[in-house]
Amino acid sequence: MNKYYRGTVSNISLELLDNKAQEVMAAYRYYGFSGDSSGSVRITFNDGVPECLYFFDAPRSCKAADRKIKAKYANGDYYNY
Repeated sequence: MNKYYRGTVSNISLELLDNKAQEVMAAYRYYGFSGDSSGSVRITFNDGVPECLYFFDAPRSCKAADRKIKAKYANGDYYNY
């Protein structure tokens, strides 16, 4: 299992529509079977709330955003552009 290194997110790109996030792409570092590595994630949004995460090693496989994160995001607990 891969372990994300906290604070390593970089190269963030954001796509907005009507001032709501539609898609975010970012790179990050993690520790996996091969040691330290880098990866990327694409996050899609539905009505401005995170919906799916697509990781570099399974780019067509939607990992549903955690419902607690979705609720916090919808309440403005995260920075919202």
